Amino acid sequence: MALRRPLLVGLTGSIGMGKTETARQFARLGIPVHDADAAVHRLYEPGAAAVAAIAQAFPECVMEMEGSVDRARLSARLRKDPSAFSRLESIVHPFVAAEQRAAENRAAFGRTKEERKSTERERRLTDRELDGKRLE
Repeated sequence: MALRRPLLVGLTGSIGMGKTETARQFARLGIPVHDADAAVHRLYEPGAAAVAAIAQAFPECVMEMEGSVDRARLSARLRKDPSAFSRLESIVHPFVAAEQRAAENRAAFGRTKEERKSTERERRLTDRELDGKRLE
């Protein structure tokens, strides 16, 4: 029996349990994989969505010249003040969740909801342009 909707599987476990290898095997089989750890790394890169908000909350943890989060400084800051974790999570988690939803949409529909809307707008525009024109 075929599934009517995609199956969402979460890989959890301690360090060394094989999460990364399992995700690689899924990807090799053509199964879409969203890696939240990789998403966070991307959010810390120069110009990424979370950098400005992190710079506001933890200015000493962002490298001004590069415009990226210095993970070592951020880690040291969090070790000194564990209560800062919740502030960092409140910044980063919404971005990760949005990326996860986009990944789920791509897996389910081949494109994100925004990409589908854009394609629909383009098709309507093209249809309007063709209205009133005779085919020869």
